[in-house]
Amino acid sequence: MGPRWRKVVADLIGNKTRTAMVALSIAVGAFSVGTITTSYALILQDMDAQYQAVVPYSAFVAAEPFGDDVVEAIRDIPGVREAEGRSFVPGRVQMLNGQWTSIQLISIPSIEDLHLNRLRPINIARGGLGDQEVYLEKSLVGVTPTEIGGTLVTETTDRKIKRFRIAGTVEDLTLPPYPMAQTAWAYVTYSTMESLTGEAGHNTVYFAVRERPKDEEHVRAVAQAITDKLERSGHRTFFAFVFRPGEHWGSSIVQAMLTLLGVLGFLAVLLGGFLVVNTISALIGQQIRQIGVMKAIGAMSRQIVVMYLGLVLSYSVVALVIAVPLSTLAGFAFARGFLAFFGFEVSRFRIPPESLILQVAVAFAVPLVAGTLPVLSGTRITVREAVSDYGIGGNYVPRGLIDRLIDRIRGLSRPTMLSIRNAFLKKRRMALTLTTLSLAGAVFMSVFNVRVSFAVAADEVINSLLANVNITLSRPQRVEAVERTLMALPDVDRVEGWLSATGQMLTADGKSATDVSITAPPGGSELIKPVMTEGRWLQPDDQNALVVSNLLTRGRPDVRVGETVTVKVAGKESTWIVIGAVKLAGNFLAAPVYANYGYLAGLTGLQGRSSEFRLRTRSQDPAIETNTADEAKAALLREGMRVADTATGSKVKADNRQSFDIVILFLMIMSMLIAAVGGLGLMGTMSINVLERTREIGVIRAIGASTGSIVRMVVTEGVLIGILSWLIGSVLSLPISYAMCYAVGVAFLAVPMALNLSLVGFAVWLVLVAVIAALASVLPALNASRITVREALAYE
Repeated sequence: MGPRWRKVVADLIGNKTRTAMVALSIAVGAFSVGTITTSYALILQDMDAQYQAVVPYSAFVAAEPFGDDVVEAIRDIPGVREAEGRSFVPGRVQMLNGQWTSIQLISIPSIEDLHLNRLRPINIARGGLGDQEVYLEKSLVGVTPTEIGGTLVTETTDRKIKRFRIAGTVEDLTLPPYPMAQTAWAYVTYSTMESLTGEAGHNTVYFAVRERPKDEEHVRAVAQAITDKLERSGHRTFFAFVFRPGEHWGSSIVQAMLTLLGVLGFLAVLLGGFLVVNTISALIGQQIRQIGVMKAIGAMSRQIVVMYLGLVLSYSVVALVIAVPLSTLAGFAFARGFLAFFGFEVSRFRIPPESLILQVAVAFAVPLVAGTLPVLSGTRITVREAVSDYGIGGNYVPRGLIDRLIDRIRGLSRPTMLSIRNAFLKKRRMALTLTTLSLAGAVFMSVFNVRVSFAVAADEVINSLLANVNITLSRPQRVEAVERTLMALPDVDRVEGWLSATGQMLTADGKSATDVSITAPPGGSELIKPVMTEGRWLQPDDQNALVVSNLLTRGRPDVRVGETVTVKVAGKESTWIVIGAVKLAGNFLAAPVYANYGYLAGLTGLQGRSSEFRLRTRSQDPAIETNTADEAKAALLREGMRVADTATGSKVKADNRQSFDIVILFLMIMSMLIAAVGGLGLMGTMSINVLERTREIGVIRAIGASTGSIVRMVVTEGVLIGILSWLIGSVLSLPISYAMCYAVGVAFLAVPMALNLSLVGFAVWLVLVAVIAALASVLPALNASRITVREALAYE
């Protein structure tokens, strides 16, 4: 080994603290990129693979009961690859806490005979699913009884209690898990379903297309052929449901989050780049005298450049050894938690190749690029300049504006003034340090701002629904009769009959359509306070007026206020005028739009009747809401009206907030990751800065400074840099927050979000940056102050 490489090894081993700090600074960038890339790859790969493995349906058609012979005939329709009959029955189920929640009972053949929407057994009884038994979806563990042999207590729409023996738990990846949907999913045999409904056959047909599985227009055409087949067979159809065929129901949320993940990954690389430039510059600055000595004894600039770049790469190897395992563990943990929210799992622990490649690139390429300029600059210095560099800054001459401003400061002690001057002594270094820390702080505070903005936007939409109790009847009833019955209840203040219908909004050429869910409150409704984004809300005398939502216009930008659109409702086409647009949020199987009750009732033949009612109670107490829902259900049943479902306003709002929790949790995790990156970067930068001042500390000790004075001086300098970076980062966070609010709003809410500042985020980062700066300064300062004056003056 030649003398140059012996020096490289000596630099690595001889100054372990510096090696650790430089390697840590490089590892921070590689770790953040590795964590994000690993999460991205695991989520994307495992979610799609597991979803496609269950053979998801392309669409389904709901109809009056039909038999297996009709299902066989549907399988013969051109374009149909597979078809299966199912039945759905709504009800309520008793939870472990004694309360009740919604449930959907679904009829299935044996698990082995499922060809579409396959279920994965988690823990099931031997012998399969028997009569009067249920399988429960795995997300119900901890919510309802799930142990094999236990009893599941349910209530049907006619308020009859039905008990089932639990035969096990299964996984259904085609449905949202209970924490998100707030609906329990249970599976029974065909014979059990027949005993519940009193009708043989199925009320829904699932199908998968033979080709072009993600072509919505093609799937819709096949669904129409199936609808026609059912109608010709004498089975009235209710609707055909086509929603992003071939894609998971949460794919848009996942893709939006992955996009945000990618943006934060880019910012992490940028942050890591600045950090490495700062670190390598400090490293070369410490070696100036050694460079001069080597040049004095005959070393060429090219040899010195190669040697120092080799040293940089050696630090990169150490950084990679640290970053790869830690980022893999962190990425795996994040992906596992993220996928679990949607009911998926990480298939196996692994390092995605793209993650490893990117980490190698960041750990080697970024330091090389970042280190080339300071290395070249350092090696171009003359021998005289190099050997006369003592690393203590030379004579202080106040030349710039900042220097003159510092000199005007009065009333501070000499050590404090020295700390302030030291901070700005090397302005290029100070600029790099402030850039790095300010960027980290700006991103951290921006994530907090986006989190608050998202929560405010979500609450704004959620709070637009003013009903305290929602009641759905099993069939339409006279609105006057229902209102009379419900207004007799002591806590009911107002009752409104609403209508809803599914339809298809045709494109201008009439060749394709978009599924829409039409909600029709009565004219002058007091139970909705829409968040308008354009145009106006419905008025009592409006006829064919339509208010669209941002969830529709996201996929149909051609639908604008003032335009005329054609909507197919109840098998008939009708013309509507778009008068306004509202902001909604969340997941909807069909894009919501709003119309007046009277006009929609005329189209559907339900004048004066409804199956959906909204109640306002005299109190907003959730307990009163629940009690009113129970009283309403009992009162309607006494009048011979069967209730299909009830939901309190507080539960509806809680359910809606639940769907946003994943986004808010995601943003919190991202803020913690950025805080970790920025904090580690700050610690590394400050530690290297203090190590660089070891000789200066020796001079100060030589003239009588105590250890405490030295530590206070260095900590003051570190905290000053931290606070300055916080001030700059606070300003930088505003445009970054605005851009992120726009992107997150468009991705999740289909409209840009208004920016709301999080004072907590600003305060948290101020405390973090001050504490980290102090800790990062005090430890190396103590170490430096403990060495003798002779050792400090000889320090390189």
